[in-house]
Amino acid sequence: MCYKTFGFMLLLAAPLNAAGVQDSIAKLNQTSRAEREKGISELCRGGSETAAALVAAESDSPHSAQVLRTLHRIIAHHQFCENKLPLIDVDSMSTLKTRRSAGDAIYYDRARRILAVPASFKLRHGELEYLAVDSSPSAPVHETLLAAAVRPSDFCLALLACGYAAVERLPESGPLKLPAASCVRLSIQWQFEAPHAGMISDNPGQRDEVMPADPHFVSTLRIPIEAFVFNSATRRSMRIAPFVFTGSEFIPNPVTGRIALAADFEGPIAALKFNPSAVLNTALNTRHIDPQKKPGYRINRFAVPDCGTKCLLIVEPWGEPLPGEAELNDQAPENLTDRP
Repeated sequence: MCYKTFGFMLLLAAPLNAAGVQDSIAKLNQTSRAEREKGISELCRGGSETAAALVAAESDSPHSAQVLRTLHRIIAHHQFCENKLPLIDVDSMSTLKTRRSAGDAIYYDRARRILAVPASFKLRHGELEYLAVDSSPSAPVHETLLAAAVRPSDFCLALLACGYAAVERLPESGPLKLPAASCVRLSIQWQFEAPHAGMISDNPGQRDEVMPADPHFVSTLRIPIEAFVFNSATRRSMRIAPFVFTGSEFIPNPVTGRIALAADFEGPIAALKFNPSAVLNTALNTRHIDPQKKPGYRINRFAVPDCGTKCLLIVEPWGEPLPGEAELNDQAPENLTDRP
């Protein structure tokens, strides 16, 4: 049975309460593979209600590395089943060779205005100021979700080739007037291993070792990028909203003194905290928040795969009516009057 159908059937089942979740977690510690499979099946059913109980129970007691990894994968299963997007076939797209290295390319479809950028996951936990930076040594990879294998100026050219228009200026805070041609939607396409009993060794003494992925349970998923980001202020996933093509800016390179695109030597591609050097900036009203100083965006530790996992950053038109001020609010009520 395919993962998509399997997940849909489990979501139809009745959710577990807190006691039921604890009972099912106990089955993951059994030496019997059949018992572990039963526990996983129980924990995968019921959608968001079971997921909420599982998140609450996940840190109640210590778990082996393999059981903890499986629990995280089950929580991700719940989150991803509600957010799946159609897959993007890059084999049917044109390619733009980049200047980062001979093997890197940006995939693009001018007719549909879709771009696919090779990237990899960089963090398993921590605060985020960026969703994507480039992979150069100067890029702030310690505070980003993804590192893209492309040069930012090449990414800008690909956006322009697909008909996107850079805005002249985006205010750091306050209401926005969003041009439709400047607004994009971001998602991530990667290989996801669905939770299964083989993720946990039959031998309890080996459950802190890394288990290899089982290809029978691996499938390609595409999920909104916001699902990988947790909002510490609202205690929810980041709100889905447009990113604005701000296009970076031309300034003197501090090393050479030559005028160049700031993103090429600073590295920002998609910023959560407003950065005039970034190619894309979020339109949400959280763009002035520094997550190092107050509650802001951080890694969704349940959703992200291992560091170094390859993926595609997908860029496509926003495709819906542009959101108003209320739809761009992702702050907790007590923070609405805060300003930088």
